[in-house]
Amino acid sequence: MTDLNPRDRYTSFAGIDCEGNARKIIDRLRQLTQAGHPNDRVATYFTAKLAQQETLGQDALFFICSQINVIQSLFDDCQDQEALNWLAQIEDECC
Repeated sequence: MTDLNPRDRYTSFAGIDCEGNARKIIDRLRQLTQAGHPNDRVATYFTAKLAQQETLGQDALFFICSQINVIQSLFDDCQDQEALNWLAQIEDECC
């Protein structure tokens, strides 16, 4: 059955802590890259991207939404189900 009134996630983020959730993902990215990801290219990529994000003053949500596929790949590689759940939530609610 089709929902005749689907929730429009782009209408409002009221009541959703998009920035807080994005910061959780950023923190997990830092943990995983500093811990030494098995694929050095991925760790190097995110180390550079996170530094660039800070230099450009991009907010965490913008960064997560623009890097979502690569982040998902990293979390998949690390078998980090908790982080994958956070990422799915932020993609659904905030991106």
